[in-house]
Amino acid sequence: MQTIPVNCERLRAYRQKKLVEKKPMTQVQLSAAANVSRSYIAEIEKGLKQPSFLVADALAEALDITVDDLVSTKVLRPSDPAT
Repeated sequence: MQTIPVNCERLRAYRQKKLVEKKPMTQVQLSAAANVSRSYIAEIEKGLKQPSFLVADALAEALDITVDDLVSTKVLRPSDPAT
């Protein structure tokens, strides 16, 4: 299955809601919302795994962002728009 190069730092920042004005989400909550294991989320965030496009899409939907937000290499700060 083809994978997509998710920016692990951005995934972690979005999950922790450092880039958006929402309540933080735990790895357990994100894994439940995206229907993947918590350990898989941890491996993606550590850069050990790259998710398939379907998983990246599920993660983005659970975080209420786009897949583009996850794969972008642009450095965002909390004051930057997260779109």
